[in-house]
Amino acid sequence: MSIISRRPKPRLLPELDDQELGKALRLLVRLPTPNMIDIQVGAIAAVVKAADAQRDWDRKAHRLAILGPVVAGGQLSEQWLRRQPNDGEALLFKAWVDVVRGRLNGSISDAAAIVRSCSRVAADNPEDPTPWVLLVALYRLLRRPLPEIVGVWNEVVERDPWNRYAYVEMLDYLSPDECGSHLQWMEFIEMVRARTPPDAPTAGLELTAVVRRYVKLLQGGGVQALFSHSAWAQPWEAAALEQAFRLCLSPGFLQRASALADLNTLAYALVEAERFSEATAVFQALGGVVTSWPWSTSGDAVQRYTKAAERARRRQAA
Repeated sequence: MSIISRRPKPRLLPELDDQELGKALRLLVRLPTPNMIDIQVGAIAAVVKAADAQRDWDRKAHRLAILGPVVAGGQLSEQWLRRQPNDGEALLFKAWVDVVRGRLNGSISDAAAIVRSCSRVAADNPEDPTPWVLLVALYRLLRRPLPEIVGVWNEVVERDPWNRYAYVEMLDYLSPDECGSHLQWMEFIEMVRARTPPDAPTAGLELTAVVRRYVKLLQGGGVQALFSHSAWAQPWEAAALEQAFRLCLSPGFLQRASALADLNTLAYALVEAERFSEATAVFQALGGVVTSWPWSTSGDAVQRYTKAAERARRRQAA
């Protein structure tokens, strides 16, 4: 982990450190004139196809996850498919955006069409776990029974054993707030902890679960919120935080597509746990790159990040 002496201005970067994705996102904010639509569709196609060609499934899912919400309110996914109706990546992107729209709207208009699209893409590119990842997300949204979602989950892990996005979908599906129970949720986390290699994209999943539970305590109010900070002294939370900090120092950690998202989660947790020296080291590694979650759970993400980083620096120096 590099220690940066300067303090770059914190900024919200959905692409994280993916510069090619960042270039595409900057094009997507321009007005959709006819010529610009061609450029925008080309930019989307280029970044998705590049990750696919490299068989970098972690980065491909990251790019789809960031692009999907950006274009969900427009017609760029339809425009790409209209221009290239036989392109599997265009078909997958349209299906991905449809699931994003379903989450935003609270319902899926044509789930069967998404399943057909994923099946076609999977048949044409059998090594790619991404259509199966999307089916996990769809089945979670539809609240399908556990055996059904486990079936598509198994297709993912057969192709990509540590696919971060599939694991996050299953984590949420198994939570008591959705289709699972506290016991199922904890068993899943225990399985991930026991099996995940330290350099895998899923290495930050346990801390993500810990922070989600902590945020829920804060947002619930009452006595639980009042004493929520004591959670960081509990064995599970403390162990997860310690392991996450060790992992972020390991060689190759920052090469993962979502590494900076995991570092934001870690920085948030370290500040909340009042481990300011470690938090300062993580903020330095982040270089001012802010993610919406978990900072936005208590206000403006950039402001909360900035205040937390300053608090960590002041308390470390005290």
